[in-house]
Amino acid sequence: MARCNPFEAGIDAARAYDAWFARHPAIFDAETACLARCFEQHRRSVEIGAGTGMFARRLGIGLSIEPAEAMARLCREKGVPVVRGVAEALPLDSGAFGLVAMITVECFLEDVGRALAEAARILEAQGVFVLAFLNRDTPLGRAYELRSADDPVYRFARFRTAAELKAQLEAHGFRVEAACQTVKDFGDSVHEVHDGTGSGIFTVFKAIKTCR
Repeated sequence: MARCNPFEAGIDAARAYDAWFARHPAIFDAETACLARCFEQHRRSVEIGAGTGMFARRLGIGLSIEPAEAMARLCREKGVPVVRGVAEALPLDSGAFGLVAMITVECFLEDVGRALAEAARILEAQGVFVLAFLNRDTPLGRAYELRSADDPVYRFARFRTAAELKAQLEAHGFRVEAACQTVKDFGDSVHEVHDGTGSGIFTVFKAIKTCR
């Protein structure tokens, strides 16, 4: 279950989430570009914890899972197919998808291991898992963690490092094949995307489900 879902507060909180991306299009563009580097177009794709469907719509993800009704409502308004559910107990068949995405969700989960196990369960063998997270082990990540107590959303979050999440992925049957990163500050200028980890707070792993 989620440690806390701040978006359960209702439709105003969900619309505020959308509004943040509208106010910061350069950051949204950079994050989408970073995700796209690790993406493979797949007819059978799903995003776990899709929020309002901003990334799902931009990236052409086929299905969204979202626990908060207000967020799911905005998904539907965008034309993004959505099913209510939680990351640790997905209402989906085993081996049903070729690509699974989870974008800045793990920091709100109580049991990240269970969520990763569920992602592995619903993926086919050699399927792609795209995990995007806010990397604590970056200059902006460390600064953001220090001020997160005053943030209405991220005061509920637990930020992790790339090393921590790579170890978690490997423990649950994934092999990290690629990593990229972006957003070194919250300015509205163009944000470059680079391979690797350690400089951009928005970090993406492309992981492959290995056969056991």
